[in-house]
Amino acid sequence: MNKNSPLLLLMLGILVGFPAARLTTGPGESAKPDAKAEAAKPEPSKDEDSVAREREALQAEVCKPPAGDPKAKSADAAYPWCMPVRLLRQFFSLPPGVEKTRGESLREIMARAQATNYDLRFMVALVPALPDPRMDQALDGIQRGFATFKNRNPGGFPPASDDYLLDRAWLPWASSGDKPENLALATAPAPGLLLFRGSGPRALELVFVVPETSKMGIQKDAFREALDLITDLREAAIDPQVAILGPSYSGSVESLRQALLGWRLDRDGLLSFQAASGSTTAEDLEAVFDELHVSFCRAALPDSVLMSRTFGFLSREMGWNLRRVGLLVEDDTRYGQSFVDPFSDPQRKEKVKPILFTFPSHLADLRNAWEDLQKEQKAAASNPVQPTRRALGLDLSGQEREADLVPTFTSTTTASNDLMFSNLLQTIGREGIRYVGIVATDPKDKLFLAEKLRQLAPDVVLFTFDNNLLYAHPDHVEEMSGMLVLSSYPLFTEGAPGFPRLRSGSGNAAASKATVKRSTGGQRKQFGSEYQEGVYQAVRYLLGAKSLPDPQAWITVVGNGSLWPLARLPIDPKALGEARFCAQC
Repeated sequence: MNKNSPLLLLMLGILVGFPAARLTTGPGESAKPDAKAEAAKPEPSKDEDSVAREREALQAEVCKPPAGDPKAKSADAAYPWCMPVRLLRQFFSLPPGVEKTRGESLREIMARAQATNYDLRFMVALVPALPDPRMDQALDGIQRGFATFKNRNPGGFPPASDDYLLDRAWLPWASSGDKPENLALATAPAPGLLLFRGSGPRALELVFVVPETSKMGIQKDAFREALDLITDLREAAIDPQVAILGPSYSGSVESLRQALLGWRLDRDGLLSFQAASGSTTAEDLEAVFDELHVSFCRAALPDSVLMSRTFGFLSREMGWNLRRVGLLVEDDTRYGQSFVDPFSDPQRKEKVKPILFTFPSHLADLRNAWEDLQKEQKAAASNPVQPTRRALGLDLSGQEREADLVPTFTSTTTASNDLMFSNLLQTIGREGIRYVGIVATDPKDKLFLAEKLRQLAPDVVLFTFDNNLLYAHPDHVEEMSGMLVLSSYPLFTEGAPGFPRLRSGSGNAAASKATVKRSTGGQRKQFGSEYQEGVYQAVRYLLGAKSLPDPQAWITVVGNGSLWPLARLPIDPKALGEARFCAQC
C-alpha cells in the first residue's frame, strides 16, 4: 500500500474518527495546529505556574539542612512542617527521616496508616495566643471534649470512633523555663499538633493548633501550613472534611476569612470545612461563613440575645431601671464594640441605648503598676500571724505583654492614663448610673476594674459577661461579692446531687423547662470558665455528638467564695434569628 496515498488515508480517517488533516500528513511532515483550538485552550497563568513551582519546591524540602546552612543548627527550626511530621512518624513507628523530603515522608506516613488500618481525621483548633491564659483552657477543653465523646450514631459516615485518648503532642510555644517574646509566640509559622487515638474503628485525629489574638486575628502562616499538611495527607482519610474549632475571638473572623480565601486561590476544591466556635458572640458570623461556603454553629449565645433575655428578667423581676445602666467597655476590640447597639426594655417596650464608658488598651500597664504598689503596702503592713489560705494567691500583675498591643515607652504615660481612668470612673457616680457592666476580654482586667469601681463608685451594682470561677477567688471577695454574671453557662458542678444537670431538649422554650433534672449518679463535670465549657461543647459537636445543652441564658451571683445560680432563662429558637446554635444543628 502506498503510504502517501491521500485518498486512502482520508477514507480510513473518516471510518475511525481521526482528523483527516492529521492522517494525510506525510511521514516527514508535522500536523499544523488548529489556530482556533489553540486559542481556546486555557494556558496556565504565571500565578498558576509559580504556585506549581512552589508546591514542587515544598515537596522537595528536607528537615536536615545541608552543612553550613544556618538552619542546620536546629533541625526543628528548619521548616514549620518538620516537627508535626516527625510526631506522626513517631506514632507510626517510623524512623525520624530527617534526610527525607517532605513528599517522601508524607507518602510513608500515608502508606503506614493504610497498612495499620488507621483512618486519619483532621481538625484545626484556633486558640488564644500566649500570654493569654485561655490557651491552657482551650487545650484542656479540647482534651476533655475528646475524652468524654461517645459515639451515639454507629451507622453514620464516616464511622465515628469511641474512647479517644491523647496519644502525644507537640506545641511550638512550650519552653523549658525560657520566656520568648510574645510577638514571636503569636506569629510562629509552625502549627502545634495534638494526636488523639480512637478505637472502634481505629482512627487518628490530627488536631493542628493555631494561635490567634483579638486584634491581629489568626496566625495565617501556621494556618496555611496546617491546611497544606492536611491536603497532602487526605488520601489516608475516609472523609477529608476539616473541622475548624473557633475562632475564639469575634475579631478573628476577618483574618480567618482572608486566610481561607487566600488558601483556596491556590488549592481550591481539595478540602471542605465545618466550623464551630465555643466563645464568639458577635451577631453576623453566620453570614461570613456562608459566604465562604463553610458550615458554622456556635456554643455561646450572641451578645444581643443574652442581653435582651437577661435585661428583660432584671427589669421585670428585679426592678432595674435600664435607663440607668452603663457599660465600661474596651474601645479597641470587636467584642467591646459589639455592645454599642441598643437593647430592648420590656417594661417601656422601647429600645434603650446604654451609656458607654470606654477604657484604653493599656489597662494592663495600670493594673501592673497598682499591683506592684499594693504588694509594697502589704509587705510594709504584714501580719506575722498569717491565716490559713483556702486557695493559691491570684496576682493580677503580668509583665508579659500581649502581642497585638502597641507598647508604652515612658512611666509618665502610665501615670497620665491612671488619672484619666480615675476621672472616667468618678463620672459614673456623678451621672447617677446605678448599674455598671464590665466588658473586657481578660478576666484580670475585670477584677481590676471591679476593685477600682468599688473605690470610686461604691454604690453601683456591678455585673459582667463571660463567666469565670476567678470572680469568686478569695483574694477578691470584697470587690466581687454581689456582682451578677450574665452568661451562657453557670459553672456549677454539673451532675452533683442537689445541683441541676444540663440536658438537651427539643429545642423550644417550653420543652427546655424539662432539661434541668436532679442527678444522684453519673459524671461530675466542673469547668473553670465559660470559654472552657464552650470549647468543650464545640469539640463534641465537631466529633458528631448529638446530645448538647439547649441555648439558655443564666444569671449567677458572686458571693461567699462561689458562683450561685440566680435565674435560668430558656431561649426561644426564634429569638436567635440568623444565629445557629450547635445544639439545634
